[in-house]
Amino acid sequence: MTKKPNVTIGIVKCPSSGRLYGVRIEIKDNKKWIATWAFPIKPEVAKREGYAANQFPPDIYYAQEYPGCPYCKKKEDLAKITAPEPKKDICIMVGTNSSYDDLGKVLTSMNIKWKPIGNLKDCDVLFLNCLGSSPDESDLREFVAKGGCVFASCTQSDLLESAFPESIGFTYIGYESGTETVTIEDAELRSIVGNSINIHFHTAGSGNPSNGNFKPIMRGCGKLFDYGTNICVRATHGKGAIFFTMFHNSDNINEQEKALLQLLVLRELGGSRNKSLAEAGAELGIDLDAIKAKFRSNW
Repeated sequence: MTKKPNVTIGIVKCPSSGRLYGVRIEIKDNKKWIATWAFPIKPEVAKREGYAANQFPPDIYYAQEYPGCPYCKKKEDLAKITAPEPKKDICIMVGTNSSYDDLGKVLTSMNIKWKPIGNLKDCDVLFLNCLGSSPDESDLREFVAKGGCVFASCTQSDLLESAFPESIGFTYIGYESGTETVTIEDAELRSIVGNSINIHFHTAGSGNPSNGNFKPIMRGCGKLFDYGTNICVRATHGKGAIFFTMFHNSDNINEQEKALLQLLVLRELGGSRNKSLAEAGAELGIDLDAIKAKFRSNW
């Protein structure tokens, strides 16, 4: 809301039409709020004028001349229709783990609640471990198309390519074990990790994302995998997203690599709800500064 002496302009969305309108509020004795007028307004005008859609107080009064919504003509309860929607807990499911990968362990290390894979209609984000269990191809495709996000690693590349051929395709590169220098392509991730990092791969590879609508998150430089490869990418399908990484949680990863995996998980949890890394971290109570400290040597 933007204030003038004893006057405030607030923005409301009409529940019936979804269109914005402004409400003129007079403030008396610095406490009593009285709605006196309402007028249609375009989003670009509201933004230019600095008006914002805020929650109205529950004890607001309505002047006799207050006309109500300029579109549906109803005198809506402004406090009620501007109240924030109840927060919905995100439902995270994880496929069975394997000797090579345990994404549930990564989530638990971040105090993030999850449950074993079940009916995907109740799921928001699905994590699939390398060599772990996975849903049917058709169920996975429908889940993502409707807005779900899948985070899958290494050998799950075959499932992703089969379920989403138009979104992500792979070139077989075999399996390697050793250290690869990885460049950080994602700007948010790079602001925490730095421009590059050395990652130890415990028998990883399988497929290199090579076609589709994906955007690279991490790229190899070619020390381990010939000519380098797309170590981690994010693609889209329908209303949802597909996150693939060759890098996963084996028992011999170091503290920096554990922190990197946590960031990749957080990146996808945030992306699933159009939130930044910082916003997702704050919402989940994760101290990004503490994670960033583990990459101090990269700066």
